[in-house]
Amino acid sequence: MNRKLLGNACLLLASVTGHGAARAADWRMHIASAEAVVMVDAATVAREGAVRTLRTVIFTGHADAHGVIGYTAMLRLDCIARTSQTLDLSKLYADGSSKPDTEDQGGAEPIRVDTFLSVLHERACKPAGKSDDMGGVALNVAPAIAARSVFGLLKLGLDGAQASELASYRYGNPEQMETALDNAKLAGRKRLAARQALAAQLVVAPKPPTPIVPLRAAVESGRVGRYSASEREMAAGIWLKADGTFEYGLTVGSLDESATGRWTASGRRIRLTNQPRPVPPVITAGTGRRNPDTVLSLHVVTPNGNGVPGVDLVVGFDGGATLDGYTQTSGWNLPADEKRAPRWVQFSMPSYGLSSPRFEVDTAAANGLTFVLTPNDIGQVDFTDLVVDVDQDQLVIHRAGGEMRFTKKQ
Repeated sequence: MNRKLLGNACLLLASVTGHGAARAADWRMHIASAEAVVMVDAATVAREGAVRTLRTVIFTGHADAHGVIGYTAMLRLDCIARTSQTLDLSKLYADGSSKPDTEDQGGAEPIRVDTFLSVLHERACKPAGKSDDMGGVALNVAPAIAARSVFGLLKLGLDGAQASELASYRYGNPEQMETALDNAKLAGRKRLAARQALAAQLVVAPKPPTPIVPLRAAVESGRVGRYSASEREMAAGIWLKADGTFEYGLTVGSLDESATGRWTASGRRIRLTNQPRPVPPVITAGTGRRNPDTVLSLHVVTPNGNGVPGVDLVVGFDGGATLDGYTQTSGWNLPADEKRAPRWVQFSMPSYGLSSPRFEVDTAAANGLTFVLTPNDIGQVDFTDLVVDVDQDQLVIHRAGGEMRFTKKQ
């Protein structure tokens, strides 16, 4: 980790009371300065005697020459010895990816005064009988979004407390943002710049799509209505609405699909187009550590850190056949009788159209590997310009080498 960043003084924020019990992820902002924004996941704070461990993320004001914009790590703080140790350090990049930092992270080091570590030490190591809540400003947006907003607001001359408070919210409509800017007493050009800095935190309700099929023409086409398909454990349906929009859904076993968008009719064919086009799920490399209990362990987690079961994986070696497997909630371990050295791993979830790139494996550097599954619009099917055949009162969809027939409900 950047030693200068660790050592320089940071602007301290006023402590803010938390919002109840820790959730799966409970990010709190503790430091907001032009040099760094520091956040802690309150759900990870653990106390054992005089030792506190917690997960923290640090965002810097700009990317370095390698595109690094911050770090995430587990910190081990000793309240009595007043030392800190960095564990499972990863670098965060401007493109949204992360990569384990395999450099020697060293042992425990003294915590210097007026550093962000001294702030976290003070809040984590409260005297006996004090609240276990470390405080900080609770976030209702992703840490990276909040940090980006803080840096933009600080450039306008706001102090750390103002910037962190404004950047902590997800604004449901423009009126909510305007009220917050009123409370911050922002006006003129500074107010305009603040709106721009907070733009990513404004939830804009999507506008209804402009109908492609006029109401009369859609009705006269005879295609408007609800269609359904079912067989064994599968149930599916398509609703062609008179305003030119459609809804699709399917359930079979543990698989659920959905899609929404527009439809047009032309003779004995219908064309479906998603709006907006769904963003597929992705798997990226997370942290790496030493695991003495196995040659290789693989763990796929959500951005909140929850284990994901049922992700198919393929492990490659220097030679010979690959090895297939799938994750459990607790991960996957290379079988003990496998003596070859693993060189790469690839993940997939065919039902959801997910296929990751090959990730290189170097067990000498780290053999306990974590990968992050970002769901995005998982389960939403991409029907971009999908042509559907019309057969009397049925819609016929051709997918994956087969066909599905949907019968119109009377």
